[in-house]
Amino acid sequence: MRLCAEHYELLFGNCLSWEQEGGWLRFRRFTDSQLALLEAEPFFKTRARCTAGVCLDVVTSSRTLRFSYRLLDGARPWAFFDLFLNGRLAASLGESSPPQGSGTFSYKVEETGRERNRLTIYLPHAAQAEISRLEVDDGASLEEPEKPRGSLLCLGDSITQGMDGLRPSSAFPVQVSRFLGLRLLNQGLGGHTFAPELLEGPFPYRPDLVMIAYGTNDWELSASLSAFQQRAEAYLRGALRLFPGAAISVLTPIWRQDHRERKTAGDLRAIARALVETCSGLPGLRAIDGFDLVPHLPSLFTDGLHPTDEGFAHYSLNLLKALGGLPSPG
Repeated sequence: MRLCAEHYELLFGNCLSWEQEGGWLRFRRFTDSQLALLEAEPFFKTRARCTAGVCLDVVTSSRTLRFSYRLLDGARPWAFFDLFLNGRLAASLGESSPPQGSGTFSYKVEETGRERNRLTIYLPHAAQAEISRLEVDDGASLEEPEKPRGSLLCLGDSITQGMDGLRPSSAFPVQVSRFLGLRLLNQGLGGHTFAPELLEGPFPYRPDLVMIAYGTNDWELSASLSAFQQRAEAYLRGALRLFPGAAISVLTPIWRQDHRERKTAGDLRAIARALVETCSGLPGLRAIDGFDLVPHLPSLFTDGLHPTDEGFAHYSLNLLKALGGLPSPG
């Protein structure tokens, strides 16, 4: 049985919207006003179109699930689809070659002893994936999974987007949202910095918890520490205005191999101290020291900066410990 548009609102989550063109489904993580800013630069245009965090999530009696996919743009040379069966990672299917081309995702449910099973499929986080010809068994039931406890919004750079993990479910926003039982919108964007202009205009997603994790690119690009602090403060004030009542956590940068280097804004820890100081002057923000979230082992990073899948597992576990569960709104 081939599914159609009337099923899509039930099936797809962790995105702001979807659209269909020529039979292909395209998903969006950013608002129109945000995309207008980001797509002015090809580098950010590619990353903004990646499907980080986007998922298909359904409870169904079908024993098979199949769809066609095509990969249009990529920020990294790989693309995988992670499938969870009743909350357990059961398959990771995809390509480790440059993510451009097309293929078919096909999965047969193993015997679980259940009449209906929950299937959750995370789309590639570092490539733009579009899908079509979504099929289940003829006559299969389709039900919406249990309602999430709340909603999580993650704002940040490439590490928030999930790079350099291979699997989309390795990204810390996905892992944290799964553990806390939250709907997710991952607006991580490779190469980005504190950009107050991205928080202007209407925002249809109403998060209960917001995580903001910039700083490592700001360290590279800021003309001075004071210039960084001014821009970060303007961004954080914008977040407080845009997300009233949400619990907002600000993560300082994680360890990186060159953290002791001195740049125009000082070393990396100077950036962290400036962020903590800024947060202390803005009621409603909680600063979390990110420096030790990933152990300082080069083997847990692909390039001394971006965590591996294993590195992200440490990141998520230690972040959850720092959060102490689901924070109450500020």
